[in-house]
Amino acid sequence: MTSSDMRQGRGAQPWVNETRIRLNSLQTSLQTSVQARPPDGSQNASNGGKTKDYIAFGPRAGFHPAGSLAGVLAAAALALLAGCADMASRTPAGAPFSEVQAAYGPPDYRCALPDGRERVVWTQQPMGQYAWGANVGPDGRIDQIQRLLTDAHFRVLDHGAWSADRLRCEFGPPAMIRSVGLPATRQIVWSYRYRENEAWNSLMHIYMGPAGERMTRRHPGPDPMYDADFGFGRD
Repeated sequence: MTSSDMRQGRGAQPWVNETRIRLNSLQTSLQTSVQARPPDGSQNASNGGKTKDYIAFGPRAGFHPAGSLAGVLAAAALALLAGCADMASRTPAGAPFSEVQAAYGPPDYRCALPDGRERVVWTQQPMGQYAWGANVGPDGRIDQIQRLLTDAHFRVLDHGAWSADRLRCEFGPPAMIRSVGLPATRQIVWSYRYRENEAWNSLMHIYMGPAGERMTRRHPGPDPMYDADFGFGRD
């Protein structure tokens, strides 16, 4: 199922609509309960001089309720989708590609492999942490669907040369592509959102050299999207 379908509740699997209903309910509840607190601590004359109520997820200056709401919804989506949207465990090896598409929608990314097969990837990037991939043979059947954004699967990058095209074909498009470093050492970095060790909200940073053409190294790091929303680890 595509990222768009997961957000909108389309598809043949009944859990999709249940997920959508639960997320919509959570969003409505939070939107009615989260109100802004004046950043300077001043009182609001429109409610009798009382400071409006707010929900805080960590002792952090400059708390922004809209940001926290996005974080809560993202975390809720991950919790709901991670447990029930695992295509890898639901789809048998050798399944007809047409049946996989009927169940989960068209893949988000497709590319041709050197051996004549087609690589297909369903991804939740840029905001989600999961992606699934498979190879389609000439007979129209997949080999086996794999979860892609895991520590184990990222280890394939430790073998061979990885061009930008090969990286995208294997994992799908990243959550973000940025240029980092000083001018003399600047590199293009591809970052994929994922659950490091199945526990931590992380980004796998893949360095693609100054021209963005070939991988030079990689390492995981914390995902600032969650840090910004919740303020974990801050004083």
